Amino acid sequence: MGFTRENRAEIRDIVRDVLMKLLDVHLDRIADKVMEKIKTSIEENMKQHENPLKKLKNKIDLLEHSNKSRNLIIFRVPESQGEKVEEKIIPMCSDKNIIIKNEGIISCYRVGKS
Repeated sequence: MGFTRENRAEIRDIVRDVLMKLLDVHLDRIADKVMEKIKTSIEENMKQHENPLKKLKNKIDLLEHSNKSRNLIIFRVPESQGEKVEEKIIPMCSDKNIIIKNEGIISCYRVGKS
């Protein structure tokens, strides 16, 4: 008793379908494992860089605060063509009995109207 051509073709199709389904399942499992490893690796990498990043942010905040703590903002200073702002501020402060020396000014500039 042998198989007919139709039986063989049907068996071949069934075997092919089963193999394709098994292959799909296997590939899905592999993809899941790879994704899990990638996710774990990324999480570890993020944890590793989290603390140094916080330290850098804190340093930036301290530097910005320190820089701002030395600022002096003066409003309503008349503006003139070709002026040097320091040369205008020093005498103006002196008139108010506030002594500012030229060496004490790191930079002096207008910030615009607020």
